[in-house]
Amino acid sequence: MWRKAPLRLEAESIRDSMLALSGLLNGKMFGRQEPIKRGPDGQWLPDDKTGEGQNRRSLYVAQTRTRWVNFLHVFDCPDMTSDSQQERFRASLPTQSLALMNSQLVLRTTKAFTAKVLEESNNNREQAVNLAFQEIYNRQPTVKERQIAETSIAAESDPQEGLRLFVQAMFGANNFLYSY
Repeated sequence: MWRKAPLRLEAESIRDSMLALSGLLNGKMFGRQEPIKRGPDGQWLPDDKTGEGQNRRSLYVAQTRTRWVNFLHVFDCPDMTSDSQQERFRASLPTQSLALMNSQLVLRTTKAFTAKVLEESNNNREQAVNLAFQEIYNRQPTVKERQIAETSIAAESDPQEGLRLFVQAMFGANNFLYSY
């Protein structure tokens, strides 16, 4: 009883947190649900006809029995086929890691977050890494984490892309996905 087991955040919280950190989250409340469309890879995504649909909170994204937003579905978002669920099913599956590596949502949010952090740090990579840790994990990086960040950024020919990939790894880490 002295410690709480880690609990993975809900699908909606993960998606909304990524959008909020990147500065893309549209905080508009109320109104109609945002429609979804089939993306080029066959997945269902929030439609961006209005220019704000894909960045609204997950609560406002339309889902039906046969069409659900894949990113939310991978992280055990309740589906419309269940009669009633008293408790959410939570699983840790390999598809979640793949979604965090290949999702268009993650690519969009990491690009926006990286641009924001670099702008705030005046393109100082070390300061950008500190800002990223402060905003994502609400703490400063350890010495080992700072070394990993420097190595990751240096491995890419474009330092901005290296930082983006490191931010993507931060979004996929347990510190971001779980409540302790």
